[in-house]
Amino acid sequence: MKDIFWGDYSIDEKKAIDMIKNGDQHEKRFIFQKIVENSTNILRDLSYFSKDDLKKFLYAYKVSNFNKPFLEKRVEIVKNIFFDEPCHIEELEWRK
Repeated sequence: MKDIFWGDYSIDEKKAIDMIKNGDQHEKRFIFQKIVENSTNILRDLSYFSKDDLKKFLYAYKVSNFNKPFLEKRVEIVKNIFFDEPCHIEELEWRK
């Protein structure tokens, strides 16, 4: 979780987890976005969210144009792992 901020905020891992557990919707959405865009362990970091919050933020998330192909794949994979959504990423499909 410590890698989701690039030194532009003074929020440590403990504070980020507290914001996820006890923060308002704006704070939770902010941390969610930082995790999706920057986390090197996205599955662990997103697991701090309740299933309801995670689903709400994940399905409302708008992928920015910056690094769009990477983020789209990432969101698809997370939806598949947490919510059993079909995932159609060509380079991850089994070859025949």
